[in-house]
Amino acid sequence: MTNKEFLHRNHKLTAYAWNKLRQCERRLHKWSEDQCNYGESSINEKHWLSLARGTAARFRLKVYHQGDPRGCALYVYSEEELKGSAYPIEQVYNTRATAVC
Repeated sequence: MTNKEFLHRNHKLTAYAWNKLRQCERRLHKWSEDQCNYGESSINEKHWLSLARGTAARFRLKVYHQGDPRGCALYVYSEEELKGSAYPIEQVYNTRATAVC
């Protein structure tokens, strides 16, 4: 099962919302690459992160932005998926959240 199928099945995420989140992920990933390679970027990180948060919130999901350009830049998760974790999302995003890649 792909991440897209998982989010559709478990959170009723629509294809439109997935595509919007993927667009945000690609921009945020490019922002991370630019920051790493050049120390600056013309991409407005706050805009794309805000758009991702708004899109995810419609499905009661939250967003985690992972700024390392070597991996996926955007993860979504629900409070329920984080429930029972003794650690914050920053430490468990790769096991508790779903990559939007």
